[in-house]
Amino acid sequence: MGYFWLTSGRHPGERWTAATVLRVKLGLVVAVVVVLVFGQTLLLIGLRHITNPAAYTHDGGVIQTEVTVQYLLSGVNPYVAIT
Repeated sequence: MGYFWLTSGRHPGERWTAATVLRVKLGLVVAVVVVLVFGQTLLLIGLRHITNPAAYTHDGGVIQTEVTVQYLLSGVNPYVAIT
């Protein structure tokens, strides 16, 4: 489907201009980056949403930040709170 879209409206044997080749390459690079970065991010967000909060996180900031926000919203100083 993509090949047909790229080649439609051209005569057989007609070459792409340098600008068209550059646009196609840039489009492919952007597509790969979007899939790898945002796809992975959305996957991990979904996995964390369907599992318990401590899964699919790293050991430091995420869990501590959530607990700290809960303390602050309840009016407790997180530096002196005893759990």
